[in-house]
Amino acid sequence: MTGGISDSIERFIKELLRAQGEVLDLQRNELAAQFRCAPSQINYVLSTRFTADHGYRIESRRGGGGYIRIVRIDIDKASKLKALAEGMSESLKAEESAALLLGLLRAGLLGPREAALVQSMLAEELLPGEAGERLRARLLKSALGLLQNHQ
Repeated sequence: MTGGISDSIERFIKELLRAQGEVLDLQRNELAAQFRCAPSQINYVLSTRFTADHGYRIESRRGGGGYIRIVRIDIDKASKLKALAEGMSESLKAEESAALLLGLLRAGLLGPREAALVQSMLAEELLPGEAGERLRARLLKSALGLLQNHQ
């Protein structure tokens, strides 16, 4: 896989993204035909140059109507969620987790639906006592990690 063709494919995809916005749907085989390369070369470019740490998320669907969707993610948002998860204590009371989620909601780092879903799994009645506080912190860190990767 030569750097020249990979660079050309990357440039082409980024130009399409700039023109179409935050989401781009592509057909792998059509793109491979356009660049006269194997579909695996398209996969290589996507897996090395359009990763979460570069500010992208890749979704794909196989089959006759299959596509590759490239979504530009807000790295700053993902970085904030990561920093929050890394700096969190090893145990959290239900009130602390609720306040944290409210802050994330107000800052626009979580949507109302996400916040409500996470809050419901961290309720005091589900996770009582000290063991519940430790599990609550681990669950919230895990949820933030998942949300960070899907921004």
